[in-house]
Amino acid sequence: MSQIILLAEDEPIVRNFITLSLERAGFVVLLACNAERALQIFQNETIDLLLTDIQMGGINGVELAERIMEEQL
Repeated sequence: MSQIILLAEDEPIVRNFITLSLERAGFVVLLACNAERALQIFQNETIDLLLTDIQMGGINGVELAERIMEEQL
């Protein structure tokens, strides 16, 4: 079974490049164009890894990771 990565990245070119690279390596990638969408995905999916941009509009990557860690406890 493939591991599932939640990718939160607001730049489409970067998001597409990372997605293609990870999928070629055999990972399943769930895409979020911002932290708010990443939180929605996280609430409905089981993920193995969060890969996030640090600087995004709204909630930044650090805050996103903290919220996800809080929800897992």
